[in-house]
Amino acid sequence: MGAKSQAKYHGQTPEFEGQCEGARSSDGLRCRRQAMTGMNVCRRHGGGAPQAQRAARERLAMLVSPAIAKLKSALDAKKNDKHFTPQLQIAAARDVLDRNGLKSKDELVVRAEFDATRFAEWPDADIEQFIALARRATKTREATDAPVEEGD
Repeated sequence: MGAKSQAKYHGQTPEFEGQCEGARSSDGLRCRRQAMTGMNVCRRHGGGAPQAQRAARERLAMLVSPAIAKLKSALDAKKNDKHFTPQLQIAAARDVLDRNGLKSKDELVVRAEFDATRFAEWPDADIEQFIALARRATKTREATDAPVEEGD
């Protein structure tokens, strides 16, 4: 063990973000578990208690208004604001929309017209290879889309 893990809990800095602040045993070494969301301790050191969970929910709820205010300031920022880049503004807008059930589709559908004249200058060997690849891809897709028949 390193000197950091041998240090006593009081006055000791956490070894990682969100580390439980409870003592592991009578030796006073710091607990190595992750603290529960909205708390400073893990389940074993009191995080599972109903009153601790209620207090954690209240602490997290108190952060909603300031978070919305930050999102609003990002959305309202001027185009050349050095603190709120366009990427940050878009991310803030998406976050607000996602949290309000207006999430965009995660699916991308590409539709294009096929124009055979684009291949007029291709050598015959390349066209044959392209057709073979297209057929192979179609067969693979059909095989994965085919219903599975159950045996007796």
